[in-house]
Amino acid sequence: EETIDEARAVAHGLCPLESDSEALAAALRTLAGRIQTASGIACVLEIAGDVYLADVAKANHLYRIAQEAASNAVRHAHARTISIRLSGAEDSLLLEVEDDGDGLPENSNAKGMGLRTMSYRADLMEGRLTATTEAGGGTCIACRIPRTGLPLPEHQRQDVKEGP
Repeated sequence: EETIDEARAVAHGLCPLESDSEALAAALRTLAGRIQTASGIACVLEIAGDVYLADVAKANHLYRIAQEAASNAVRHAHARTISIRLSGAEDSLLLEVEDDGDGLPENSNAKGMGLRTMSYRADLMEGRLTATTEAGGGTCIACRIPRTGLPLPEHQRQDVKEGP
């Protein structure tokens, strides 16, 4: 039974999102809980606005960006708190992962593999990733993706009738 449980956990880690429009918020909620339990670091999730995202590939990319940013905060930044925020606006979705740790290294050439991978994922979604050191310490990783090309939420769709 332990082996089966372990296999399920690995499989879930490979594809953490279900194929529904609410899966990203649910996966981020699980991620925040897992980070807090495993590391003892307070991790909160805030969701605001319409975060409907039918494109599972884009949802997976956003999830992986949040996962990498939070993991970096735990491993490298000596953070005491991590905030994951997902907000939807009319023209975009915004994911932010902010911590109160040490901030980014001063050497701007020190972009690690994690930052490059997050940036690559943002580019795939025609989005933009920024990584900034906050005043007083801490880091904010933000990824904004355009709603252009994203399916509309069901409550905003209009039925199109064909023919007479």
